[in-house]
Amino acid sequence: MMKTYIATENTQGEIRDLLKNIKQTFTDGGLGTPPHLTINTPIGCTVTVSDGQTTVTPKEINSGVWHTNLPHLGTWEVTTAKEGRSNKRKVHVEEVKDYTIATSQGVRYGYRIKKTEGNPSARVEYLYDAVGLRPAKMNFTAGTFDYGDWGNKWFVTGNKPVMLKNDGTIDYELDPKDYSKKKGSGLASDVANESYEGNAMAIFPLVWVYRYEDADYLYEIISDTQYDENYKAYAHTRADGTIADWFAWSMYKASGNATKARSLSGKSSLSTLNADGEIVAAKANGDNWYTHTWSQHELIRTLLVLLGRSTNTQSIFGNGNASTNIPFGSNDTRGRFYGSAADTKTPVKVFHIDDFYGYTWDRTAGMLQSNDGRVYVKMTPENGGYSTSDISRYMDTNIVLSQHDDRYISAVSCSQYGMIPTSALGSETTYFSDILLTRRSLTSGSINYLEMNSSAVHAPGSLGAFAMALNVDKTYIKWDVSFGLSLIQPAHT
Repeated sequence: MMKTYIATENTQGEIRDLLKNIKQTFTDGGLGTPPHLTINTPIGCTVTVSDGQTTVTPKEINSGVWHTNLPHLGTWEVTTAKEGRSNKRKVHVEEVKDYTIATSQGVRYGYRIKKTEGNPSARVEYLYDAVGLRPAKMNFTAGTFDYGDWGNKWFVTGNKPVMLKNDGTIDYELDPKDYSKKKGSGLASDVANESYEGNAMAIFPLVWVYRYEDADYLYEIISDTQYDENYKAYAHTRADGTIADWFAWSMYKASGNATKARSLSGKSSLSTLNADGEIVAAKANGDNWYTHTWSQHELIRTLLVLLGRSTNTQSIFGNGNASTNIPFGSNDTRGRFYGSAADTKTPVKVFHIDDFYGYTWDRTAGMLQSNDGRVYVKMTPENGGYSTSDISRYMDTNIVLSQHDDRYISAVSCSQYGMIPTSALGSETTYFSDILLTRRSLTSGSINYLEMNSSAVHAPGSLGAFAMALNVDKTYIKWDVSFGLSLIQPAHT
């Protein structure tokens, strides 16, 4: 017998409970259509899906393409196995619709850097699945980027320019060759629209990284899955410890004001705030927004060295802008990568990020230096986030830096905490080709705050993905120190 509801305050809860039950329970011949999952795997895998209580075995429709219905909403874990190795991916099923995921059994692209070799290209040797691949490089004569053999790798194809809403959902992709347009439709985008409730961001798909060193070499290896327990995904780790499918890095350095920082084309950098003020302005965009972080920077830096097979990023991607203050967006029609070797006025662009290294330092969360020169790092926002001055929340790297001022990095420590400079006895064209600035404070308790990638204050050849400054505290304000926005994919998206 059909029950009739009168929309009173007492029965509204009943209606909501009924609708919830309809959505959450699906049986043969029951109400509604169940959510559907498509899984793309390498050929030869076995696949199971479980929520911890119920296990579903998908059917392989085509080679490497699996389909299954799910009996209810919730978080489901997809396990794929092949030749004794397994991989797990979680799917948050929150509504009745089709879900599609892709899994991998683990490709590894790596390199090692010979510590004693000063030539930035000769010192880098490809490892594992990178062996035999042609490196990428900007063709400065033609003004085009040569991807070598890297154009089809997941961390490249998954890198996309998007308009990201304040709630952390991707609104739409931008035309990768013209950000003023939406991808596909050709309609005008919001890349320069100050009224838009969101920001222009570059998406980075999930990458696992293993970093270590021995007596002779530095090693960095990436994978599309957690190949083993040594592989970490710090750049993609949320505050609750879960791993996101992507994080977003601002396509432009921060503009706006102290009330709210933005990432929009056509604007100029915001350089009037201290570190605390920058964080406040970044977080004004909404939950999960923050400034750039050390672990995210290190992932991008690792990918640049991998692509170019060189520790001199300027020689591969371009000099960068070290001389003139120009509005963001001069590279909006120049694709994913662009740079110039002919001048020091053209902003360098990598992974859809304009002016990645250039006119202003990028103040970055996740590394502090105590007044005795000791370096501390924090790789994820877990356990209270990133303090601007409290080293008790950070990991002691056991690296103690003496004072350096505009000297070129010649040696680094390589571990799960990234590549951290330990010596600066190089030059513009040798070793890491970028500068290090550190300073021990005479003030007891003073804490220096990280800045990355150099600025126009220093020699044009000092710019690059390794350039680092730990010479001022969080209160420092100057025209050549700016920041940018980042966001780790929220769990609800």
